[in-house]
Amino acid sequence: MTTNKDQRRRPLLLFAAFSLIAMSLVAGLFSLGAFLEIAKLSRIKAWPSVDGTITASTANPGCRGMDAYTPQLEYRYIVNGNPYQGKRHDLGMAVCDTQARAEQMVLRYPVGAHVTVYFDPTRPADAVLDTAVDTSALWLMGLATLLVSVYGFYWVLPRARILMQGRGGKPG
Repeated sequence: MTTNKDQRRRPLLLFAAFSLIAMSLVAGLFSLGAFLEIAKLSRIKAWPSVDGTITASTANPGCRGMDAYTPQLEYRYIVNGNPYQGKRHDLGMAVCDTQARAEQMVLRYPVGAHVTVYFDPTRPADAVLDTAVDTSALWLMGLATLLVSVYGFYWVLPRARILMQGRGGKPG
């Protein structure tokens, strides 16, 4: 026989269970994303290279309301007789930076400069100029996953255990 108190606790128990499931899914997605990125980063070191030419190199202002700049590069290269055009410096995300650092990138890659282009042999249109790996995003994903897990164990599980004890159930 359920009491009024048990009926009031049931939504809280369902919320706790749903929260734990949702946090587990989010943590799983972060982990999957990190795994896929690590797999791609480990393969980039083996990508073949060809000669290329810088066709555009500018430091563009405006990162959604920030006083920051983004270097924009474009380059041409040929793989197996097929021409391609690339825009990525590395596999990292485009980052807003100071004007000085964006201009340093532009000076490093002036229009007309000959560069080494590394390309994915299975998809030659996927190319970069630098194979250095920036793992900061992976560390952030790992930290987010850790925080979600700590939240789950610190907040959700103890409350679910209390609610189960209040219903006469045994905590897991």
